[in-house]
Amino acid sequence: FQYLYKVNKLIKIKNMFENLLDLVKGNATEAIINNTAVPNEHNDAVINHASGSIIESLKSQVAGGNFAEVLSTLGGKSGMANNPVVSNIISSVSSSIMSKFGLSQEAAASVSNGLVPNVMSQLVNKTNDPSDSSFDLGGIFNTLSGGKTQGMDFSNLLSGDSNLKDIASKFTGTDASSGIGGMLGNLFGK
Repeated sequence: FQYLYKVNKLIKIKNMFENLLDLVKGNATEAIINNTAVPNEHNDAVINHASGSIIESLKSQVAGGNFAEVLSTLGGKSGMANNPVVSNIISSVSSSIMSKFGLSQEAAASVSNGLVPNVMSQLVNKTNDPSDSSFDLGGIFNTLSGGKTQGMDFSNLLSGDSNLKDIASKFTGTDASSGIGGMLGNLFGK
């Protein structure tokens, strides 16, 4: 049974990554493919790398204590313009692409700024569209946490019906008055 659970979890992670990769590919024409600063032979690799960097940035932000901000962003409660979560992803993707592919800072920033806001906007729209099953908050956070948020009701968190401290106590066995930072650090691997 444990083996089937792990296989199922890996399939869900793979599906989320493939769906995100499709979003990145759908937005890559101007930001990557038609961008003269990105050599054509690197287009596919940059697209794949950008997808992975978006996931890694979200994981890092959640593990670093920005759980509420990431939840608010993915839940559609925060706009994309001047959003610190999105800005952090842009910076992370830019740095990663610059380092991995030897692009100049300007070229990497051009790729990130042309790609990430559109991808994140579409990710948020798909996540919050009940008729679109390609993404959901529970699946995203389960992937970001390595399976530690299985069964958690994120809609209650977004609606304000649940207190983050109350949710934290369910995962840590501590009382709700203790700090959430330690729980989220443990939950997301810090």
